[in-house]
Amino acid sequence: MRRITLLAAWIAVAVAVLAAPLGASSSFPEKIALPDGFRPEGIAIKGHTFYVGSIPTGAIWKGDLRTGEGDYLNRGVATGRSSIGVEYHRGLLFVAGGPTGKGFVYSARTGDLLATYTFFTPTGPGQTFVNDVVVARGSTSPTRCGRSCTESVAVR
Repeated sequence: MRRITLLAAWIAVAVAVLAAPLGASSSFPEKIALPDGFRPEGIAIKGHTFYVGSIPTGAIWKGDLRTGEGDYLNRGVATGRSSIGVEYHRGLLFVAGGPTGKGFVYSARTGDLLATYTFFTPTGPGQTFVNDVVVARGSTSPTRCGRSCTESVAVR
C-alpha cells in the first residue's frame, strides 16, 4: 500500500512539474506595432533585439522582442532607398536596397550609415533588385531576384 501511495505522489508531482510550462503565459508580446506606413521587410535578430527594414523609406526599426517596444534606429529617407533584406553581423547591419541596386551597411548600435555599395545600376522599371544579404566566410554577398549575383564585399 505504501508503494502505491508513493507512486501516486510521484506521478502527481511529475504531472504538476511537466504541466506548469504548458499553462504558463508567454513573456513575449502577441503583436509588435510598427509605425503607420512602415511596410516591413527583412528581419535580423541578435539576442532579444530585432531589426526590421522599411520598403518605402529604407528606415530601420530596432526593437525588443521581450517587450515589443522599439524606435527608429535610422529613419531612412523619403524616397530613393529601400531596406529589403537585413542581416546582423558583428555589430553591423547589412541591408539589401531592393530596386536601388545598392547594399547599405549601418552601425547596429547608432544607426549611422557606414558604407554604400552599388551592385548594379537600374536602367528601367521592373529590373532585378537586391533582394537579400548573406554574410558568410568573411564576406557578404547580395542575392538578386531574376539574375545571378557574383559580387561580394569583404567583411572586417
